[in-house]
Formats: sequence, C-alpha cells, structure tokens
Amino acid sequence: GGSAGCVLNAANETAVAAFLEHRISLGRITELVDEALSAINLGPIDSLDTVLTADREARAFVSDRIAQPARPITPIEALP
Repeated sequence: GGSAGCVLNAANETAVAAFLEHRISLGRITELVDEALSAINLGPIDSLDTVLTADREARAFVSDRIAQPARPITPIEALP
C-alpha cells in the first residue's frame, strides 16, 4: 500500500529503459525493482509531493544500482 505502487512503477520504468538500451539483462529488471521496494521507505501517500518524492527516489536508486559495476559471482554462489 501507500507509496509502494509509485516506487514499483518508477523503478520498473527506469530498469526497462536500461534494458532497452542494452545496459542490463532482462532478468535484472525484477531484481532492481525488488531492491528498490526493499530499500526505499514506503509510507502513506498524503500529498502530490509524497508521490513525486517516492518517484524521484526510486528512479535515482535504480539508476545508481545500474551504474555500479557488477559484483563478480564466486564459485560457491554459483552452485544450485
């Protein structure tokens, strides 16, 4: 509830744009959206400013995560 829908939408739009620009893989979209929903404070929507802030924070979060170099996978993480 609250601002979760706004965060989800903004994170998804940002991640999909990066995918279409061949900067991330398709599977990374859902990872980034999930990370944004976990990292951003989700609260009640009581004004337009709250919506715009949540949108801005989600887009910035996803953009920052995309800009970070990929973390190498160690052999133990690669095991099923």
